[in-house]
Amino acid sequence: MALIQILEQIAADGKPRTREFASDAQMFVSIPIDELKALAASGYSGAAAAQTFRERVAEMIAKLQAGAKEALAVKGGRAADALQNKNVSMALDELDKLAGGEVEFQGYVGRELNKKPDLDLMLEAARRVNRSGSGKKSPTIDAADAVAEALRSHTFADNILKQLVYPKMKQEPKGGAGILTLFTIEQLLQTAKKPADVNQAIDLGVAHFRNKADHRIPKRGHRSFAQQLDQRRMRLRPDLFGHHERDRPMSPSAQALYAQLAKALGVEALPADAQGIVQLNVGDDGRVVLVPEDAFTLMLMSPVAALPSSMDRGTLRWLMRRNFHDSPLAPFRIGCDAAGNRVVWGRVPRDGMAANSSPACSTPWRRRRR
Repeated sequence: MALIQILEQIAADGKPRTREFASDAQMFVSIPIDELKALAASGYSGAAAAQTFRERVAEMIAKLQAGAKEALAVKGGRAADALQNKNVSMALDELDKLAGGEVEFQGYVGRELNKKPDLDLMLEAARRVNRSGSGKKSPTIDAADAVAEALRSHTFADNILKQLVYPKMKQEPKGGAGILTLFTIEQLLQTAKKPADVNQAIDLGVAHFRNKADHRIPKRGHRSFAQQLDQRRMRLRPDLFGHHERDRPMSPSAQALYAQLAKALGVEALPADAQGIVQLNVGDDGRVVLVPEDAFTLMLMSPVAALPSSMDRGTLRWLMRRNFHDSPLAPFRIGCDAAGNRVVWGRVPRDGMAANSSPACSTPWRRRRR
C-alpha cells in the first residue's frame, strides 16, 4: 500500500519534473515547441536558431506532403514519382542543410518524417535510392531510415514478447535455466533497435529450447515454442557487399575481450555463440550473461533474487524505470522481469577492455571474481 500511496502522491503533487539532457542540441529537439520559444525569448544561447530549425523542418515536410499528394493525383501515378518533383527535391536538400552534421538534428528530422503516414511510400523509394548509392547521399534519408528501422524492430519485438515470450514465462519455474534465458530474451527484445537485434534474441531462444527435455506433466511445449520463435525472424537487408548482418561472425574486439576474460578466469575459452553471447555460471547459483551489442558496447546482466510475491510487480517495474538516472550503481541498474526476478544489468563501453590495449585492463575482471 505504501507504494500505491507514493504513486498517488506523485500524481496529485503537480510539482514540476526535472529533465536532464546530454546536450543543448538534444534538449532543443526534445522539449515542446512552446518551451523552446520561451527559451528563445529569454535569450538562451542557441534556442532561437533551434526554433527556426524546427519551424523550417515543418515547412519542408509540408512541401514533401504536397509533392507526394500531387504525384498520387496523376492517373497511374506512384509516390516514388514525387522524387522527380522539383519542389520535393529542393525540400529534401533543404532538410539536409538544416540538420547539417548535428546528429540530434538529423534524428529529429528522421522522427518527424516518420510521423507522416502519407510520406511512407515516397520515403521508402528515397531510401532505396540512397542505399543503392546511385544518387547523392542524404543524411536526412539515412536518419529517417534508421528511425523507421528502429520503429519496425520495436513493434516486431513487442509482438514477440506479448504473444510468445510472456506466455512462456508463466510456464517456467522460478530460478530455472528456462526462465533466466527468457529474461535475457526479454532484455534483448526490449532494447532492440534493428532487425539483427531481434534475430539475435530469437537465436538465443531457439538454441536453448529446441532440444530441451520436456518430461513434466503437463508438457510445456519447448520445441513448439522454439519453432514459433524461429518463424518470427525479421528480414535483413544486405549491406553494400551483399552480406546480411546475421551472417557476420563475432567481432574481433569481442573475441579479444573474451580471450582476455577466459585467461583471467583460468579457462581455455568462453562458451560464446556465433553472435558472441556468453552465459557464465558464478558460484552455486549465480549467473552472468554478456552480450556484445555492437563494436563499442557490452551489455551485462545478472539475476539476483526473486521479488516478494506480496508486492505489485507492475508498480515496482515502473518505479525502477523512473529512477534509472539515480542509480548509485551506474552504469548498472536494478530491474525486474515479468516473472518476478530482480536483476542487475547495464551497458559498458568496450573501449579500454581489449586484451592488447593495456596490461592493467584485466584487473576489473579479476576484481569481479572475488
